[in-house]
Amino acid sequence: MIDKDTVNEKVVSFFCSSNDFNGISLTEICEGYCDSCLKDLPKADALSELPTDVLLEYANPCKGNSQTANELKIILETLVDDDKIVLVYDLNPHVKRFPDRPKDQQKKILNEKFTEMCAYPTRAEVATRIDVNSFVETPYLKRLWACEPNLEPVYFDLEVLENYANDPRYIFDWSDFTGSIHLSDDYYESLEMKPRDQTYLEHFGLGFRKSDGQRVVSVPLIYLSRLTPEHQQRWKTHEESEPCIMDPDYYTTSIIGDWAEKVPIYEAFLHEMEIINQMCSAAGLPNMFIKSFKNDRPKYFRIPFRNTKEAYHTSVEEMDKTLSQNLNKKFFEAVLRPDETYQTVKHKKTGVDVVQEYGTLAMLNHWIKTRFKFRDAADREKAAAELAALDKVRKIRQAPAHKIEKDEHGRSFSDMHDEILYEAYTSLRTIRLIFTNHPSIKKDVEVPDWLFEGKIRLFNWKGDSK
Repeated sequence: MIDKDTVNEKVVSFFCSSNDFNGISLTEICEGYCDSCLKDLPKADALSELPTDVLLEYANPCKGNSQTANELKIILETLVDDDKIVLVYDLNPHVKRFPDRPKDQQKKILNEKFTEMCAYPTRAEVATRIDVNSFVETPYLKRLWACEPNLEPVYFDLEVLENYANDPRYIFDWSDFTGSIHLSDDYYESLEMKPRDQTYLEHFGLGFRKSDGQRVVSVPLIYLSRLTPEHQQRWKTHEESEPCIMDPDYYTTSIIGDWAEKVPIYEAFLHEMEIINQMCSAAGLPNMFIKSFKNDRPKYFRIPFRNTKEAYHTSVEEMDKTLSQNLNKKFFEAVLRPDETYQTVKHKKTGVDVVQEYGTLAMLNHWIKTRFKFRDAADREKAAAELAALDKVRKIRQAPAHKIEKDEHGRSFSDMHDEILYEAYTSLRTIRLIFTNHPSIKKDVEVPDWLFEGKIRLFNWKGDSK
């Protein structure tokens, strides 16, 4: 005889004693009352004699169609109606990823997917065991004890990441729309590392504020709950009050477990440089770029975490270091005549002739203008306009280097970053397309389909407000 209260007790006890607020499988509950499923299994002197598929049946013999299973289904439906339990069917039902389905859906799926479901207690049932209000110092742990989904996204302004990104005690990993924060081994046992700071954030990603598209941080609740109390409080002060959504690629890759359709522009940017260098090698020339940075991305070559003038200039400076400052002089010595690499000018005060070497950007522009043929003047002008972004990046970088400016805050700085990043990327794409006409390159260098087709994405959105 299956007792309703005993079943409810199993569900609550399992949840409260689990490591990650897990649900108990319905087959585990059923097997506690029924041995008929085991009787139906093939007999063998040793389990090692059985094939793998039969061994799996020994591990989980319940098929949900025994008399005991049918009795349990009736009990479970009653517990759902009484707001005692919640039934979850998912790819991994042991983790409550999403909000509860309506009761009628839970009961319908129960009769179709019994062996693939788990049971969770409701908040009211957990409250009979756990004083949820006692978790004042750990607000995100408190929300899990209140039976919120493990992967419920919580949103924060991007500035919360700044301290971790700039603190050498942490390994801050950011991959354009997803990241993690871990404690560095060098500082883990350091006396200067207080216990309150010995923390980590296993997973977080990008999101957007719905009203204006402002970039935010999206963090699943389960990972926030593992922060130390002090760091949970720190994150709490940065929590967004307005409605937000997860970045589509972060949702697709981290929650759904699928592949993103497009490649981040930062990755495409560095990949273009890598391809251009491969083209140089195929043509028997020195690399155009000293480094491709493909496996060693500069620290600030990412979206700015602050909407400030200083953060904008820092990001542009990093961009310039990867571009004009990274151009290889040896490449231009190989493709230009010596007299094309310098100019003679008169000194402003003495009138004496002075030899000045052209910068690598000037050499690049001269090389493209004099060595390549375009279909018409319009194509030439288009290429020149796209390559002008390299000079634009250099000029923006030089501005704060020659004068002290007051820092400012505003959304416009993020928009300016996105604009110059796209223009700089387009200039690299133009160089690669110009290079493509070389006969050796067509044969020896393979351009990935996603790069060839332009499946590139920026990380900006203007919001859904009109």
